[in-house]
Amino acid sequence: MQTVAREVSKGGWLHIFPEGKVVRTGTLGPLRWGVGRVICDATIHSNGQPPVVLPFYHTGMGDVLPAGATIPRAGKEVEVVVGGPIADLGMLTCRCGKEGEDQAQVWKDITNKIEIELRRLEQQVRHRNKDQTSLKGRKGEKARRKSLGEGGALPLD
Repeated sequence: MQTVAREVSKGGWLHIFPEGKVVRTGTLGPLRWGVGRVICDATIHSNGQPPVVLPFYHTGMGDVLPAGATIPRAGKEVEVVVGGPIADLGMLTCRCGKEGEDQAQVWKDITNKIEIELRRLEQQVRHRNKDQTSLKGRKGEKARRKSLGEGGALPLD
């Protein structure tokens, strides 16, 4: 994380999926506070200058690479909504590395600010992501059956 933060503090780009995993519910999942930590650490390494955070939200990747698929599907539409740079992060990043501040809380506060912006972008998309939780469940159930020696495929109704 420190290496990434140093690169960001030098003006390098970092693309983060702040949920920390693939979320198959079709909506934005909870963000992990590690993104707040990277921003805080980058701010500290750049003498108090917070990095530019440009939020974006995309939909349609479930069609490009459905759950369980290994080869992307060509010809599918992906929609990307890009927001403006988050302007008031300085009000939060000024607390980074300050004595007496609970740094974990600072990271969470920064992450919460980013989550608000991402949820705003999520509301602007024309096509919602598909809920793929049932596909994930079928795949998981099939693997469970195999491991138990039950074999057989599950119906794909």
